[in-house]
Amino acid sequence: MAHHLSDYEKFVNTEALLACQRPIEGLVNTHELFFQVTHQVMELWMKVIAYELRVAIDDMRRGDSAEASLRLQRVREIERVLVDQIAIMETLSPADYHPIRMTLGHGSGSESPGFAAILHLAPEVSAAFAERLRQSGATLLDVHKDRRAHQALYGLVQALMDVDSWFQRFREAHYHLVKRVIGGDVQRKPPAQDEGLRQSRATPIRCRARASCGLDGSRPATRFP
Repeated sequence: MAHHLSDYEKFVNTEALLACQRPIEGLVNTHELFFQVTHQVMELWMKVIAYELRVAIDDMRRGDSAEASLRLQRVREIERVLVDQIAIMETLSPADYHPIRMTLGHGSGSESPGFAAILHLAPEVSAAFAERLRQSGATLLDVHKDRRAHQALYGLVQALMDVDSWFQRFREAHYHLVKRVIGGDVQRKPPAQDEGLRQSRATPIRCRARASCGLDGSRPATRFP
């Protein structure tokens, strides 16, 4: 008897979704399904992050700081999930990962399209925030000196810094996972590449906020009351 798809199956597209993994009989070991599904889920979450960042950019361009903050809070919570997924990956031993690695060829997490999309969007997020700040007529120092007078902007600043912080936690967790599974000789990206990543994230917002308040070791232009 033919199986009639339920509304849930149609909406989630479960047939296509569950066909994205290697057939059970083709798995190199009993850990490969776990490894593949975990990475597929991460790519899906990063797709959502990229979409939510685009929405937040549009919200900021329209001057809707509150709605942009809500979208960024969602991104932050997804990033928490990604960090937790790294912890799940720590259950994979080096010996169990080795056969899987052989099927990857030269593939690595650095080739992740979802990760690349987020990095690509980060400068746009930062630029949209800078323009929103300019349109408000306030500076970061104004926002931090009197957050009650700039509640929406202050919430936006905090949301942006949270997103950046959890994104960096994810990167760091992934690095240590690779060291754990592959070995201690894993190298970080060369300084020039890492600098490119650093410049393409939301960190400039955090750095400007810290500098404006004198938290980077410099003296602020004006003091808090």
